[in-house]
Formats: sequence, C-alpha cells, structure tokens
Amino acid sequence: LVVANGKLYSGSQDATIRVWALGTYANVAILHPGDTRIAALAASADGRYVVSAHATTVNIDIFKSAAASIPVRLRFWNTGVKAVHQDAGVSLITAQGCVLAFAVDGNTLFAGVGMSVCSLDIEAPKSLAKEPEWAQLAEHNDLVRCLVVTPESILSAGDDRRVIVWDRERRKVVAKLKGHSKAIMSLAIAEEYMLSGALDNTLRVWARTSNTCVVIL
Repeated sequence: LVVANGKLYSGSQDATIRVWALGTYANVAILHPGDTRIAALAASADGRYVVSAHATTVNIDIFKSAAASIPVRLRFWNTGVKAVHQDAGVSLITAQGCVLAFAVDGNTLFAGVGMSVCSLDIEAPKSLAKEPEWAQLAEHNDLVRCLVVTPESILSAGDDRRVIVWDRERRKVVAKLKGHSKAIMSLAIAEEYMLSGALDNTLRVWARTSNTCVVIL
C-alpha cells in the first residue's frame, strides 16, 4: 500500500493497481501494468509517478499523472547494463535480477534490482541520442528488499541481514548496521530513528546520529 497526494494505491496478486480517493474511499482508477502479481509499488509524494514491478518478470512500469487525471503508463523494462530509450519511456537495463523495492523522490526513481540499488532521473530527455543519468550502488551480497530515501541518505536492506546507510550525494556507504539474524523485509525512518523489521521476528530501532541499535522489540 502507498499513500500519496490524497490517494491510496494498492498492488495485488490479481496483477492490478487500484487507486482510491482518501476521504470517500472511492475506487477512481484501475491500472493494468501486466499479467503477474505486483511485487513492488511506490509513488512520488506529489502523485505524479506510480511505479510497479512484477513477481515473475524484470519489467518496471511507470505511470505518469498530470494534475488529477488518471495516470498514463510509461513502460520500463530490463535487459542489459546501460540505459536506452524507447518511444514510450526509458528502459532500465540490468542483468542483476528482479526488482523487489522502490522509492520515488521528486523526479528520481530508486530501485532495489537484484543485489544493487539503482537510480534514474525519470524526467531525463527521451532522445535516442542521449542516455539518461544512471547510477548503481553495489554493496549488498544478496537481494535488496526494501528502500527508504531522504534528502541526505539512502537506506537499503534485504536478504543479507544488513541495513546499509548511503550518503545520497556522494553515493558512498556511511554505515552497515548488523544484528538481524534473518532477512530484513521492511525499513522506516521516524524523526531521529531508523527502524528495521526482519524475519527473525524482531524490530530494531537505530539512532540516526550514531548508527547504533538502541532498542530491540
């Protein structure tokens, strides 16, 4: 589930994304990105972009909405090691595997692709003569399952049981937070704390200033 700009977005095993109006809870749109269940879903805070990935393919779909209109689909898919352009959008190309996590901040899409964190400027020119800026952060040694992005930092975690904190501007590792004994499935930031939830049935609370675990629930 994702909440953005007065709407709730839900991705389901029926391969659809439903858009609901908060307040009235009316279903205002149904998006059909593919024919397999939605594995990851994100939206920009202003509601301009909705991004989805599928459980059994390497496709990434981006829907763009103007004002209050129903989002229009832009197709993104993965096949290699560089970004290329298509008429309907920009292909995110990687040979590293499935997409299990997204975050959208402004015009920048962040995706957990296999064992890497990748980012792309969604508004990059769609000219065949110029490729968009494409960045890749490779520090995990297993699948990335969750991402959180702030103006200063990128947090990523997954099957290698570590939370990696990145400096967003320099694209460098700031800290590797260890302690979970099983895969980390969720991340969140609450004021001066970072939270990680894992399959070891624990929730760890980390201090952002010291990158140390202060509470285990």
